[in-house]
Amino acid sequence: MKKIVILGAGGMGTLFAVRLIEAGHKNVFLINRNPEYVENVNQLGIRFRNSEGTRSIPAKAFLCAEDLAKELRGPADLVIVFVKGYANHEAVMSAQCITGPDTYYLTLQNGLGNPESIAETGVVAPDHIFFGKTTEGAVMLEPGIILHKAEGYRSETSIMPFSGEVTMPLRELMRMFCDCGIRTEVNLNTESAIWEKVLMNCIGNSMAALLRMSTKSLLADDFGMPIAKMIAYEVAAVARARGVDISERRADEIIERLRGNDLQASTGKDVLSMRRTEIDTINGAVSKLGKHYGIPTPANDLLYYMVSVLQDNYDKTWDLGHAPSVSLH
Repeated sequence: MKKIVILGAGGMGTLFAVRLIEAGHKNVFLINRNPEYVENVNQLGIRFRNSEGTRSIPAKAFLCAEDLAKELRGPADLVIVFVKGYANHEAVMSAQCITGPDTYYLTLQNGLGNPESIAETGVVAPDHIFFGKTTEGAVMLEPGIILHKAEGYRSETSIMPFSGEVTMPLRELMRMFCDCGIRTEVNLNTESAIWEKVLMNCIGNSMAALLRMSTKSLLADDFGMPIAKMIAYEVAAVARARGVDISERRADEIIERLRGNDLQASTGKDVLSMRRTEIDTINGAVSKLGKHYGIPTPANDLLYYMVSVLQDNYDKTWDLGHAPSVSLH
């Protein structure tokens, strides 16, 4: 896969670009609608920060797919989708100009329903869509500057086909990621891993966004743990209704893993920056599926409604206008 496009080059998308570029992939292109990001990356490179310091990686960034199409000279081989889930339709439709019959799409986004919403655009055939989950982590400190959040953590990425069998392009993608230092496996049980990550996000992202603290801090509180369990058990019940076996015992194990997470959740950063969140594809998706299957999800309903009200009314809040743009724990 020679021509690779990162559609939605935020923290995670930029991290994957760094891995690919440093492994020798020359034709990696980033799309980000922030002009400051595009200018900084094109002039200064991606500035990658970890415990060893900051290094600059030369890269090419574009405001939109139409701008990229002028330079790409033909369709992309791979488009990796990292936009927020609510933006899938608009983003993929805009990428039609860089998509051909042999272009593959991969989504590693948070939440539920991402490969379905990509397929619904009709831009790419269902058998050319891959999906999965990753535990890699990065945060955008400033436009073009990312911090590697999962340093020292044994990150894992799982991918599978959205439709059809495992194909050679999927295996090629797995090998390419592994060669870049992104531990990746093809796993037809990836949907179970996605639901487990959704369970983590329903607690860590949404609660952290409302309470303005890390998951470690909120779970250390006597009142935080019972809320987390209510959320987790509801997600597990809806997952089982979907045919994904997540027991309450497994939910408890996932909560225990969250106890050590002392980083700022992406939804928390969205709220502090007064941006639209991914709530629709995490607690919102669980809430809607719960209603479909007749499973009560009052804790997830409440979080969904509260974060939705908040993001619709940032201008009416007392404190967000004075919040710092970056807050790392």
